[in-house]
Amino acid sequence: STSFINDATVICGFGNMGRSVYGMLKEAGLDGEGDIVAFSLDPSRVTEGALSGAPVIFGDGGRYELFKAAGVTAPKAVLITYASRSRRLNVLTRIRATLPKETMIYARADDQREYQELIDAGADEVICQTTEAVVRFGGLLDFCDDPEKSNMVRSLLLDRDYSSEAIPGYSMRRISDLSEEVGMPSRDILKLYEC
Repeated sequence: STSFINDATVICGFGNMGRSVYGMLKEAGLDGEGDIVAFSLDPSRVTEGALSGAPVIFGDGGRYELFKAAGVTAPKAVLITYASRSRRLNVLTRIRATLPKETMIYARADDQREYQELIDAGADEVICQTTEAVVRFGGLLDFCDDPEKSNMVRSLLLDRDYSSEAIPGYSMRRISDLSEEVGMPSRDILKLYEC
């Protein structure tokens, strides 16, 4: 049985993203004496972690009681990596309410709208996959070839107000136009997006 240090880094979720983050931390030398712990509700991922030597515990990463049972009472940081958008928000909300205030909570988001939801729910930083992909493409095209330009693009994308868009990037007027073009009611187009 592995024991974890009081201020271990916690990874919530051990799917593709959680495993990749763990691999990066391990390569950086942070997988020492119990300084990283991951939680997953998927038994196959816990087994996979155990077989590969990764510190994965079966349980709900949104429960601070589980952190404490593992010996982690003051995590250095909590990384929310779940694939499910609703799961990320749910876990963030629960752990922000129970963790010590100084605990840094980082989360991943699929898009700019979710980015704002997670920031509003108390994440200290959010990595927006859409934004980071755009910045990376900009780098490949020599537009975002230095940190200042990359940060400018990030700010432009993340500071945009999405509250008036039912679908990110599409105003209701554009959805209405699309509805006329394809002969489908707007509400049905919105339902397709929700799927």
